[in-house]
Amino acid sequence: MVKNHLNSLPFAKKRIGNIAGEINRACEKFPSYGPNDFKFLLDIADLVYAARRAVAYSYVERYYLRGA
Repeated sequence: MVKNHLNSLPFAKKRIGNIAGEINRACEKFPSYGPNDFKFLLDIADLVYAARRAVAYSYVERYYLRGA
């Protein structure tokens, strides 16, 4: 399980870059919107990355807990 979550981290990081590109294209296509109007998408992608990282390391912490 740990390896699956750790392997997903590079994909999540790459997706953040893809989202930034999509935001730029949306801003070009719809000039009435600016990058700040879509910033929430990057924030969500960062949260997903952080959550995956936290889940991956929680397996390791759980393994070393005593009395489990």
